This record gives sequence, C-alpha cells and structure tokens, in this order.
Amino acid sequence: MRVMAGVRRDLPALVAWAAVAVVALQFPTPVRAVLVVAASAWAPGAALAWLLESADRVERAVLSVALSLGIATLVAVVLSLFHVMTGLHALAVLAVLSTVAVTFRELRV
Repeated sequence: MRVMAGVRRDLPALVAWAAVAVVALQFPTPVRAVLVVAASAWAPGAALAWLLESADRVERAVLSVALSLGIATLVAVVLSLFHVMTGLHALAVLAVLSTVAVTFRELRV
C-alpha cells in the first residue's frame, strides 16, 4: 500500500516527466497529445493544490486546472521573452516545477 500512496503522491511529477520523454523521443501523436495536455493542464497545478490539504476533491480539481493553465501560460511567456520557446523547453520547465512542488510537499509532511 505504501508504494501506491507514493506513486499517487508523485503522480504530477511522473506525468510531467513522461510528457517530456514522449516529446523528446517523438512518440506517435495520440500518446504525445494526451500526455502533453495532462502535463500542461494538470500536473503543476495538482502538485501545488495538494499542498493545501483540502478535503474537497472538486475544489482541488478545479484549482489544479486553473493553477496549471496559469503556470503554463507564465512559463510560455517567459520563455518567449528570452527567445527560447519550444514545446520541449516548456514541458521541461513544467516538469521541474512539478517535481519541486511534490518534493516540497514530501519535505513538509
């Protein structure tokens, strides 16, 4: 049971890094599309929303999507300003942010 709890806790970072790997390795489009959408519209926000310890799953789900889309937009704008915007760079930054948030949550507990 501990393994499943650890995987569920680390799932946002795992999904984000899986999306980076799928894009870097040029997997087929359907697989790539699903993972990229999950990594950009769910992973960073889910990693941050789980820090709030909210009991309401609907509230956490809505907050996860809103935070993720905001963070993804901010990452895209910053990368565009520095003229280094590619999909792989943006996903890598989102994966790092998700990993930092998940790690911070584990350290806090």
